Amino acid sequence: MIPQALPPAPPPPPVPALIIDCTTSARSADELRQLEVPYYRWFGQSTDPESLKTGKIDTSKLIDEITRKMGPDPSGWGMLDYEEPFDAWLELPPTDPRHVQVVSEMVRAIRAVKATFPKVKWTYYGQPRLDRWPMQADGTRKGWPEASPESCSKEIERRITTLGPIIAELDWISPSFYDVYENALFSGEEGRVMLANEERWRIEDARLGREMRRRRGLPQVPVLPCVSCVFQGGGRATPFRPIPVPELLSDQVQPGLAGGVDGFTMWSGVDFAVMVATLPPDHKLDASDQKVQQESRTAWQPFVPKAKTPIEWTDDMVRFELSQRVGDVVTAAAKAIKAAVSQRRAGS
Repeated sequence: MIPQALPPAPPPPPVPALIIDCTTSARSADELRQLEVPYYRWFGQSTDPESLKTGKIDTSKLIDEITRKMGPDPSGWGMLDYEEPFDAWLELPPTDPRHVQVVSEMVRAIRAVKATFPKVKWTYYGQPRLDRWPMQADGTRKGWPEASPESCSKEIERRITTLGPIIAELDWISPSFYDVYENALFSGEEGRVMLANEERWRIEDARLGREMRRRRGLPQVPVLPCVSCVFQGGGRATPFRPIPVPELLSDQVQPGLAGGVDGFTMWSGVDFAVMVATLPPDHKLDASDQKVQQESRTAWQPFVPKAKTPIEWTDDMVRFELSQRVGDVVTAAAKAIKAAVSQRRAGS
């Protein structure tokens, strides 16, 4: 008997225009479901605090945590996030033993989770990364538009050398495009320089991951950079203040699309921030969580019913209203991002 030809394999599912980490209300969750925006799961260092000191990853703890949160046979999208001291050690020369160690650990960890959870697409948060202000030959730093071509090329080549082995393991690539500069806090020439640099930096970073894969002859997996619907710290901005949608699009989304990204990853951590913001005064928090509580309460005061003075953050009505309003911020950003990506995909 002549065997019948096998039917053609179905085409791979399209890459989502947007994947998100969380929202804060049932109303927002329902809207995001209607938009068909999938979630990804994030796994950081909280279950492996020794890694903060040693620069080593306990893969058994990591796998246990993934199983606890996603089940024994999950699918979808997953992100690993190891920053301390990993980011600092990745900045060291590639021959430094600490650099060698963290590259080896990050490669080993992602290979372990890919082998254990093969139906999940895995990445590392914020990789690859480029300096926002490249180092010049004289030891100063300048923005990408003003920096010398040699210093820009040197920064790109440095990242290809030091981060290439990690990028080669990823199922998707997610550099961090967070906005840490609030446009309303800048003016004149300072604002112009900031905006020009932010745009060029994101475009170059969007291209970098694919360039690493191209040089190694590897599949050009999707690039889905991390953006945020609220300002993040570390620059000049009000952390947790919602980013106006036009500013979100112009500062984070449009440069990414100009750099050829496939879509976006939205990280905000607002579910955790809402929880911390509404804890009672006697709840013990470490210094990091105290900072989150203070910053989120400052940024979100306008969301609280005006009748509450001083604000009773533990009040059920305050908690409900806060979760609703923050959820609306997530939804509005998601709608705008998905529309921008869809428009680009349609060629307009």
